[in-house]
Amino acid sequence: HPHTHTDQPTNQPTMEYRLLGDTGKKVSVLALGCFSFGGDRPTGSHLGATFNKLHAECWGAQDDAVSIAAVRAALEAGINIFDNAEMYGDGHAEDVLGRALESLREEFPRESYMIATKISETFLAPELIEARLRASLKRLRTDYIDVYQLHWASRAGLASERYPDRPLTAEIPLEATLTKLKQLQDQGLIRHIGVCNFGPRDLATASASGVEVVSNQVCYNLLWRGIEHEVQPMCVNGIPTSDGGGGGGGGGGALHVCASGSQQCLDFGQNLFLALDLGPRSRRRLRLNLIGFTVKSRQSLVKNGPPRAQ
Repeated sequence: HPHTHTDQPTNQPTMEYRLLGDTGKKVSVLALGCFSFGGDRPTGSHLGATFNKLHAECWGAQDDAVSIAAVRAALEAGINIFDNAEMYGDGHAEDVLGRALESLREEFPRESYMIATKISETFLAPELIEARLRASLKRLRTDYIDVYQLHWASRAGLASERYPDRPLTAEIPLEATLTKLKQLQDQGLIRHIGVCNFGPRDLATASASGVEVVSNQVCYNLLWRGIEHEVQPMCVNGIPTSDGGGGGGGGGGALHVCASGSQQCLDFGQNLFLALDLGPRSRRRLRLNLIGFTVKSRQSLVKNGPPRAQ
């Protein structure tokens, strides 16, 4: 059972845990999304100068001490998975999370929680990936990433008439990217490989690559429910292969879908995990979200799954 702090508020629901796909790992039904830790800092120049301030005025100024306190509050509440990305504050969000977890390591050892982070779409060429991964590892102050995700397929970084300053002139073959990630996984730098924002075509390509992909993190909430038509069924039921069979992301089982909502969500397999990106006053908002996420709503989501499109 994941490590949880014993000194929990009496009005806070007891945390529940679900298996992370076929990994044998149990993760909390709530995760902590770390997007807000980057605040209004530039996202970096990897999508061109136009997008250097992509997140300006998105979260407002963030106090690192408050973000670090939110990490402690999450662990004390039983949350044991954190979702991050190298582009959040151009690496600052990873640095904040790394500092927070390092400061708490005596109470919460590294094996008691999971870190998920993402590599940006511009850096998916095989010769670039390892340097980006090692930079994330350094900021996160860890020797391995539990779930290393492609933030977008490489076509999101292509220059176009609408986005002339994006850096890529051609797509990077997904198979080449995944093959390199598998090599880094074999080296022990990555425990599991995930993707984000993948539709049916990219999911099928990933499935055919032979590399096991455990998760697909996509936008999903009460207003944005497009994944119900194709993406969710493909992930949960398995992706059809050219021989007519079905499989997951190269692993022989269902590819586990993650859903990102108004406050980010993670859904591995048929279990729903909410990753809360909280913004200013993060610790207080975390407490309020945990209290508000009632046992009834948790049971409904876990037992019945998200609503199906009619």
